[in-house]
Amino acid sequence: VGNGSIRGLGGQPGVGAPPVSINITLDDDAAQGEKNNILLWSADSPSLYSAVVTLQESQASLPSQSSEMIVAFGIRTLQFTATKGFQINGITTKLRGGCVHHANGPLGARTYDRSERRRVEMLKKNGYNAIRTSHNPVSPAFLQACDELGMYVMDEAFDCWNIGKNPNDYSMYFHEWWRRDLEAMVKRDWNHPSIIMWSIGNEIPGRDTANGAHLSHTLANFVRTLDDERAVTSAYPFVLNNADDYLAALDVSGYNYSPDRYVSDHNRMPERIIVGTESFPTASLQVWDLVWTSDWVIGDFIWTALDYIGEAAIGFSTQDGDVDQLIAQENSGARSKPYGFHLSYCGDFDIVGGRKGQGIYRNVLWNVTDIEMVVHRPLAKNVGPVGQLGETVGLWGWPDELESWTWHGFENETLEVRVFTWQCTSVIVELNGVEIDGSPFEVSYGTELMTNFSVQYMPGELHAFCANNNSISKKLVTTGAPAALQVSVDRDHVKNDPNELIYVEVIVLDKEKNHIPEGRVEVTFEVSGATGTLLAVGSGDPTDLTSFQSSTWKTFRGRVVGIVQPTSVGEIVVKVSSLNGVLSKEVKIEVV
Repeated sequence: VGNGSIRGLGGQPGVGAPPVSINITLDDDAAQGEKNNILLWSADSPSLYSAVVTLQESQASLPSQSSEMIVAFGIRTLQFTATKGFQINGITTKLRGGCVHHANGPLGARTYDRSERRRVEMLKKNGYNAIRTSHNPVSPAFLQACDELGMYVMDEAFDCWNIGKNPNDYSMYFHEWWRRDLEAMVKRDWNHPSIIMWSIGNEIPGRDTANGAHLSHTLANFVRTLDDERAVTSAYPFVLNNADDYLAALDVSGYNYSPDRYVSDHNRMPERIIVGTESFPTASLQVWDLVWTSDWVIGDFIWTALDYIGEAAIGFSTQDGDVDQLIAQENSGARSKPYGFHLSYCGDFDIVGGRKGQGIYRNVLWNVTDIEMVVHRPLAKNVGPVGQLGETVGLWGWPDELESWTWHGFENETLEVRVFTWQCTSVIVELNGVEIDGSPFEVSYGTELMTNFSVQYMPGELHAFCANNNSISKKLVTTGAPAALQVSVDRDHVKNDPNELIYVEVIVLDKEKNHIPEGRVEVTFEVSGATGTLLAVGSGDPTDLTSFQSSTWKTFRGRVVGIVQPTSVGEIVVKVSSLNGVLSKEVKIEVV
């Protein structure tokens, strides 16, 4: 049934596999009663059906044997054009995307069904409808979560081809293995309705040579022999005219960091369909203004949705050192912060799921939240060239802004406050009930969706709200010393399955139960009994070198997360304590 068709257990039917009998029945719940009224799958409405696949072997001298497998699938149509962009079931849709690396934060490169699903849940909740699997195929559990929750996927195969980026990388095996690996990826993932594009590579070395263009055509055509219904793409960095031969092989041209080319390339090649495969956080409004107003640009994938281990400090911001030297280092590819900076720190969310500055802005940009307010960390004196803020932000970074009005020691100093909103015709900011003069503000496409206020710091309550609707508001309050721990679990009962992890989140509160934005205390996790084990603990701190195997960690931005794995049926008791046991709390999880 068009894009909802099913392929058998052996990949393509009849190729090196026994006969496969496929009976498709519509699930009552998914069909909601009317079995002839087929529900189409999309990110907004991820309707799934089940196919029962039976493999039967029959020989005259032996009893008949059979095995059965249930395969989930969705039915939907895909279309990509330069005039209507990306259409799912005939509806033009922009891809609000993020690049996601393979690792699972404190778990490292280990993959568990729950850790995969949690990442997809987090992004879905925050307005994403698309994920690029940079730069390799993901686990079946990840794709299953995208199917069930509703997330469009760009399934990416390679980070290099015949020319390598690192010693002992895939280039050593490319010629022998690329066909088998591409075929394995496409055949394994073919039944996932979430996958809308296959990517044959990211920033491929040699892409601007004749051989690079030849390989682009070769790989793209090979994928089409396996699946001619989805689009083929590849990510090309800093696009120039010499990219044309490489991009000509693709159904959708992936542009890394090249929004300045969207209009000129369309004028030059009006049939080209473009997707932003990577972009800088601080360019988000510039990029999305073009995505919204350009039919031929189908969306953007921010680099990156989530922080990851490695590429240390590409998302840094700093008030230290010589500004010009730091910029020169980053432009040359060198790391701009020393070890122990070991996380990229470029994501909308940190490695345990804490929302960072660019994520706060993206929530407003994508209309997930109505209004947000952040405060820039007080700037050190005599830093940076005259006339500049005294802060250097990395190419993949964001200004050092927090949701905080707790700045002890900076009383009476002027702090920079930014309010983000789609909903306000103008914004009013009050400190302890007294209105602060601000800049004029009007929301429209092409504006930065933000307004700035200079506020002299005094403890109390900072309140921002819409002049046209004071129910749309945001408050920040000055917090006190740590007085309590808020401990929550993502699920209070799980199956006895090693893939069913439990995430235990700890937030540091003051005596008024306010989250302390920069609360920094040691927290210890203890799992009692034989029903569960503590797999990992971590925070979003890019410089904390504590082992993820340690049961004691310091909170970062007032937050730390422990990850528990069930080991037998019963009750898991997790005790969390801090300040030498003065603060203590227990949570219980039932394993069934």
